[in-house]
Amino acid sequence: MKVVGIYLAAGKSSRMGKNKLLLEFKGLPLGSIALKKAIDSSLDDVLVITNENDPLSWVDSTMFSKPYKERWTKIESKESGKGQSYSIKTGLKEAIKMNADAVIILLADQPFVTSQMIDILINAYRFEKSKEILGYRNEQVVYPPILFSKKMFPKLMELHGDTGAKKIIAHFDKKILYDTEIEKVRDVDTPEDYEAIKKFE
Repeated sequence: MKVVGIYLAAGKSSRMGKNKLLLEFKGLPLGSIALKKAIDSSLDDVLVITNENDPLSWVDSTMFSKPYKERWTKIESKESGKGQSYSIKTGLKEAIKMNADAVIILLADQPFVTSQMIDILINAYRFEKSKEILGYRNEQVVYPPILFSKKMFPKLMELHGDTGAKKIIAHFDKKILYDTEIEKVRDVDTPEDYEAIKKFE
């Protein structure tokens, strides 16, 4: 069974006012923290979805060395400026070419997601083949990482605009959502968010 990570790193950072993936947190660029967790997980491959001509200056130098460099691939999304859905579809097309049985959508601005959280989804999917979506929630709000089986790929390809897959999840029954603490799925969109996470350094 092949599970591929789709690591969304093509956002505009418009609410931050500058490239948030370059912000330092725990001695690393913010965008590298969740990437390392994804690479250290049981994912078979990690597809890093970026804007066109992204120099990857937010990727820590260790990610370009063995064994890390063999575990991820940069994929440029030509239409990422139109919204998150296009980045998802860019990654999904590549995952389909790789004959993925499932994908896990990951965000580059979630520094507290752990490799274990990713592995929980992968392992649960191995034993719960009747479930097509597995993810996390806090107070009924769904958060990445989220696993989608290949039966859900057509639905994901129908996404449009700057929306993720939450609408698909909300109206789908064959799913497992694990309750989690908000700190573990917290993302960083604004300067206030960045100041808030620095308390955990």
